[in-house]
Amino acid sequence: MLDQNRHVLPPTLDLAEAQRDLQHLDALRDRAVRLQGLQGRMDDTLTALSSDVMSASLEGYALLRVVGEGSGLEALRQGMSARFSRRASGVREGATNPTGTAKTVQ
Repeated sequence: MLDQNRHVLPPTLDLAEAQRDLQHLDALRDRAVRLQGLQGRMDDTLTALSSDVMSASLEGYALLRVVGEGSGLEALRQGMSARFSRRASGVREGATNPTGTAKTVQ
């Protein structure tokens, strides 16, 4: 439409450049759609792998709780227990919040 009405365009508007930009945008848009699909598949794969790792960790921790007593694995179990504590994440005894006041342990 602008191409047919060049007489109304200000001289500062480079219509040829705008048309080239539109062609490049169309070419990149197709690539962006394909990349977004790949990113979605990557996110799904990361979620599945994270779930598998968490399941294996929980299973190993449960096994250590049962078998670990008296077998010299108590220190390892206690170290892992910090990962699996039921406290709210980010709340630690003696930690401070952004205002500088002490947080309480829940």
